[in-house]
Amino acid sequence: MNYDKQWVIDANIWIRLRDDYPSWLFDTVWQGLSMSIQEGRLQAPVEVMDEVSPETDDHWFEIWKREHQSQLIFDTDESLVVQVQQIVEEFGGKFVDPDAPQKNFGDPYLVGLAILNNASVVTAENYAKQPNTHVKIPDVCDHFNVDCFKLLDFLKEEIGKH
Repeated sequence: MNYDKQWVIDANIWIRLRDDYPSWLFDTVWQGLSMSIQEGRLQAPVEVMDEVSPETDDHWFEIWKREHQSQLIFDTDESLVVQVQQIVEEFGGKFVDPDAPQKNFGDPYLVGLAILNNASVVTAENYAKQPNTHVKIPDVCDHFNVDCFKLLDFLKEEIGKH
């Protein structure tokens, strides 16, 4: 196992963790996530975490997220903006739908942060069925030589080592 591996996690994974892996039932998962955040191996761009709408301010996940916010959430800086611009220029409207940008607004920030941190991406997305007209996170990750993982593979590799 690579203990120095960095991870950037997509909103769809946070939502799945929140909804399908509640902390009171999957304590080991959430303790492992907390340790990975504290050890500086796990981040998410603010644009991605903004996609994870709060259930309520007192929902267990919102409390957990606030407790880890300073180490988990990466606030956009100039280097990330430059990287995002490169991704958007490379793929244009094939990656972020100009008619519904709010749907996947955080995706270029996710991949951009992974590139900047030499990190792997964790997402539930699959490769695009029609890459000539639309690309998904795994397609863009491949283009920029960024490793892309599914949730279970991430949990095995990162959380399983704690």
